[in-house]
Amino acid sequence: DVYINGCGEIDGLYIYDQSSDASVYGPIQNGDEIEFSSLPSEFYLATQINGIVESVRYTVDGDSNTENHALFTYPGGAENGNSWSDPSGYHEVSIEIYNQDDAAGELCDSQSLSFTITGGCDNVTSSGHIEASGSICSDESITITSTSLPSGGSGALEYVWLFNPNEANWVGATAINSNTPELAVTPTESGWYRRCARRAGCTDYPGESNWVHIGVDICVLPPTAPTCDAGSFLWENNVDVTNLSGSAGLPQVDVRLVDGNITCYSIPGPYPVEFEGPVTISIDEVVSWDAYTNRPNTGNQPNEQWSLAFFKNGSLVYSSSYTDDLPTGVVNAEWIGSLDQDIFLADGVDEIKIVHYEDDTYGVGSSSSANSVVPVSVCISYDQACDLTVDLGDDLSLCGSDGLTLSAIITGESTCEPDCERIVSAPERCNIDGEFVVWLVSSDDNRFSSTDAQFIEYSNGTAQFTATATNGVDIVDVDITYSGKTSSTPSGSPKENECESTNTNGWVYYTETNGTIASQNHGTFTVSRMGPSFQLGYSAMHIAAGFGASGWLEIDGGDGYYSHGDINIHLGDCIDINGSSEVSYLWSTGETTQEIDVTTSGTYTLTVTDCNGCTATDEINVDITSAEPIEPIGLDDSITLECNSEYPEVTFENGTIIDYDEYAAKSICKIELSSHPSYDFRNFWFHSFPSQYDKNFVWNEGYVVVLPDSTVEMFGKVLNNTLTSSGYYIHYYFETLVDYDTWIAGGGYNAGDADAPNRLYAQVDFTKPNTILGFGEFADSDLELVSTGNVAFMDLGPRNVYGGEGVGFWIDYTGTVNGFPAGEALNPSGANHNDMYASVGECVESLQDDCAEFLIREWTVEDECGAQCSFTQSVTIIDTTPPALISGPESADVSCSDDLPEESEPVFEDNCDNTLDIEFQVINIGSDTACVDIQSGSISDCGSGDNYQLDGGYAIEFNGFIQDAVECKTYFFYCVRNNNIDPEISHFLFGAEDCASTCLDELESDYVGCWTLENGYPSLNPGMNNLEIGTDGSTGNCGIKWDSGLENNETQQVYLSVDGIVNPSDIQFFVKAGQLNTSIAVPGPADCNADCCTPTEECAYIIQRTWTATDDCGNSTIYTQTLSVVDTIAPTLTINNDTTVECGQSFDLVGFEVYDSCGEVTVTIDSLFTPACGNSGRWDITYAATDACGNSAVDTQIISIED
Repeated sequence: DVYINGCGEIDGLYIYDQSSDASVYGPIQNGDEIEFSSLPSEFYLATQINGIVESVRYTVDGDSNTENHALFTYPGGAENGNSWSDPSGYHEVSIEIYNQDDAAGELCDSQSLSFTITGGCDNVTSSGHIEASGSICSDESITITSTSLPSGGSGALEYVWLFNPNEANWVGATAINSNTPELAVTPTESGWYRRCARRAGCTDYPGESNWVHIGVDICVLPPTAPTCDAGSFLWENNVDVTNLSGSAGLPQVDVRLVDGNITCYSIPGPYPVEFEGPVTISIDEVVSWDAYTNRPNTGNQPNEQWSLAFFKNGSLVYSSSYTDDLPTGVVNAEWIGSLDQDIFLADGVDEIKIVHYEDDTYGVGSSSSANSVVPVSVCISYDQACDLTVDLGDDLSLCGSDGLTLSAIITGESTCEPDCERIVSAPERCNIDGEFVVWLVSSDDNRFSSTDAQFIEYSNGTAQFTATATNGVDIVDVDITYSGKTSSTPSGSPKENECESTNTNGWVYYTETNGTIASQNHGTFTVSRMGPSFQLGYSAMHIAAGFGASGWLEIDGGDGYYSHGDINIHLGDCIDINGSSEVSYLWSTGETTQEIDVTTSGTYTLTVTDCNGCTATDEINVDITSAEPIEPIGLDDSITLECNSEYPEVTFENGTIIDYDEYAAKSICKIELSSHPSYDFRNFWFHSFPSQYDKNFVWNEGYVVVLPDSTVEMFGKVLNNTLTSSGYYIHYYFETLVDYDTWIAGGGYNAGDADAPNRLYAQVDFTKPNTILGFGEFADSDLELVSTGNVAFMDLGPRNVYGGEGVGFWIDYTGTVNGFPAGEALNPSGANHNDMYASVGECVESLQDDCAEFLIREWTVEDECGAQCSFTQSVTIIDTTPPALISGPESADVSCSDDLPEESEPVFEDNCDNTLDIEFQVINIGSDTACVDIQSGSISDCGSGDNYQLDGGYAIEFNGFIQDAVECKTYFFYCVRNNNIDPEISHFLFGAEDCASTCLDELESDYVGCWTLENGYPSLNPGMNNLEIGTDGSTGNCGIKWDSGLENNETQQVYLSVDGIVNPSDIQFFVKAGQLNTSIAVPGPADCNADCCTPTEECAYIIQRTWTATDDCGNSTIYTQTLSVVDTIAPTLTINNDTTVECGQSFDLVGFEVYDSCGEVTVTIDSLFTPACGNSGRWDITYAATDACGNSAVDTQIISIED
């Protein structure tokens, strides 16, 4: 190519793609190495230039050309036949450009360079050697073998073969495209063969082997012998290729189909007895053949084909497809193959014809020609018409199971022809007097009659005739078996009827006869067939009209007295004596039942056989892995906890928790079997369940949970009553439970039993994910609940079929079980529901208490085999713990002159995180300590108590109760001393010391209001006049009934706690003892000893600050800060200074000042005069200032008197 881009200069040498004329490499630099695989499949060299250029001359590896003629290309060529067929390797290129055509004129520019193309062809250098035998028959195959392969070069070897019919020369040879080192040929003419070889990536075939010659002779070869399995029906033609006849060289055959001559041939019998009835046949192999020496010269021979036609009673019942046409122009032509398979002939077949393609009746009937074809052989396999199948299901892998039941599903079993017994009687002969059933030729009377003759046709194609017969001289026992049953008329049959026209329609023939005749007089004879057959049908007796059978006998043995005979019997209707469609079973374990139980892993095979001899086999692989049962640890069905307590730890041995949930509920009940006798083995079932499976199930673990909104969940696992390791996981949801009246008013279903009004009812909640999940044998189930307008509900309560309190439901369902339709899918208009009738037990309900919470804890646990179990625990959460005091202001002594401490509220904490109500009171209780005046008395020698003491004003401990008779009771009274306080005492709590923390509050409701206050003193409520305190020794209950259980003089402590008392001094307690029903005087106001605790506040008093913290459940804690206000400071006493006075001088004696910070002061004066001389002396005046609390200050004033 020439590119004009300026004045004549070379830009560079390039490699271009032949298909696109675009550059793929360049400009090429001197010394470049170019990878062959990077180049396109077709390329050429081109020069790019500038300027005006008219021609370019290339010299490549010493060969030159000009652009005006041809380029150097791959693959392709250049001028002078120079093909650049192998571009790989080192190349030297020079380029010259000229301003005139044909490299003439001025040389404008030139360039020389070298480059290497790597990775291209590395061809063979040695050709190898081949050999073959000298000659073969035409149409025979031969392989030209390799004795040595080509060598040299690298890469895969590629081959092409040459054939020359004339000489060992490539000139005139044709190529055989066979890329193999050896060549299999079926030559039609003699000739020479050569193998040519090259390496992959190369174009030329330099590896040219030697020539070998194969001569071809005209031979007629025998056809291929049939390969027919034992037990099949085989027909073979007789073919002799050693005896050729005529100018055409025809071999000798029994059957040759030729258009215009023989085009239809009936294959002779006898056929298998199985062909007489329903049968399935397959044409497994036919051999079609034609060969004669002149065959290559006969021209076109179309339609050398044939088929098989099957007949029953003269009627065509089936025509097969045709064999393939045979090749034309060869001596030997053959086709081997199968025709139609699994042909079901409902009535059997009694004639088979080979039909030429051009037969006018049963063939295609094309235009006639002189073609011929030889049917060599026909092989037909057959089975009795068997549709029997057995299905053991999919392989099973079970874990955690002790075993399972394998069950076979059988379909297509045969209904067998019966063994047919016919009543035998002597025929009425039409041409001679006398009746007989057996004719034995002898010198006596030949006619033997019988009264017990019996004829049985067996379904296996045999028949038996037995009789005890007599001619009046001899008695014979006849026992003859007939076989070889066929409906095709054997040669020589039928034996014509002498009394009526012979009509063989429906006849059967027995071609074999065997048996014995035991003669009383002449010994035992053996019998065999005489004549063509024993015939049976209407008019088959040759001596009488009607339905019967007859046949001649050859008789041997005995004493030779009898030599031959005849059986002629009249036969009645067929009596079925053992028609059957039963199936027999044989497991690989040796068991012979439809189901077997297996406990070990393995492959189990079952073979079933029906009455027609049809067999079917299936096998199933069973993998049984044991799993330890899941054992809960630390799981109690029901527990009670204080709020905010940690749940007890629950673990599961041999299981993994896959789901955990906890939720509020009203109640939970476990599902159990009903005690009703009709349902003591099941409590869950599916109607319209596939008949292959048991529809009855039983809850293995099942629960009914009523939620706080009165909706219901029912869940757990049900097991099949037959396949006890298989079942379903169930989880159903129901709407709000309603009473009977509401249910009926809403159109709900009414069971009509007497307990119906006492039950609760709920519809299925179809908005929730109701689940039916199969496992084990039912793993391949797809079931769901459906709302079809029929019932879909549950009820809960008493019912006879539940065995008392129980639960049931009735819900439609649909889907499949292992591919079989179930429920509505199986029976759309019938009973297609899922039912249950069950008892409930172990029910736990929520406490009716605002301060109690009822929860369900639910675990789903899976064992190592994937089996799941549900476990539940009901939890009642209560709050009986009073708030705890964390900190509070301390009690203190406070001087009356000081300010009281600021009020600082204590800190309380509630265990249930409730909001606390804190009540605050301040009480000034005076200066006296709490007054306790416990009075006791003795009645009827019951004893008395002593050593009573008050603990903080809120608990009295009674020690030393002496109970020496069970009638002795202890009575407790109180009265209020301070009429200014609220007289309501909230409650009394009594109990023994060991139950004080857990039992006391439980008695609160029993004692609230038991006591009342009237006019400041207590009275007993009606009915409470014998209120008893103490412990019940038999039950452990606290504080209601005294039954000490003590021996004489034994003691016991009990505790009394009274809430609502704000000041110990405000209440008076009394304890008295007496016998049961003894009247005890109730203390009156005088008994309260009102003066014993009169408070005074002149010098000291007590202030109590009380905080009462109460939680939402009424549990209270009281904290009291006691401030004792006291006066311990003496008054301040100030007196005048000492003074001196003259005797007789008057002065003011009151010379003092007194001050007390807490109250009034009493000053007393005492004086002492000490005379000196005359009227002089010293007067000591002592002042004593005493406050109300006895604190005193003393000082002395000295007055000196001078005289």
